[in-house]
Amino acid sequence: MENNERVKINIMSKDGVEKEATVLLYFRLTEFEKDYVVYTYGETDANGLETLYTSTVVDTEDGRVFDKIESDKEWKKIKEVMKSVIKANRN
Repeated sequence: MENNERVKINIMSKDGVEKEATVLLYFRLTEFEKDYVVYTYGETDANGLETLYTSTVVDTEDGRVFDKIESDKEWKKIKEVMKSVIKANRN
């Protein structure tokens, strides 16, 4: 994915509703041997900040699916990646 390229994906919820999202970041943490995606539906919170979602990406016979992040250790590493991307984009 190019630096400024915005990739759109369709995400199917558990109740069968498909919703378009924008991928902001896709990366791999070799420590956990997993791929991760940070995406948004373009929603904003009460402070006007965009709501972000993060999931693991799992390859299955039916294609790629998103799954929950399993541990606090994973979350800590994911936050480090996100902070480094934000810092790099500010410079």
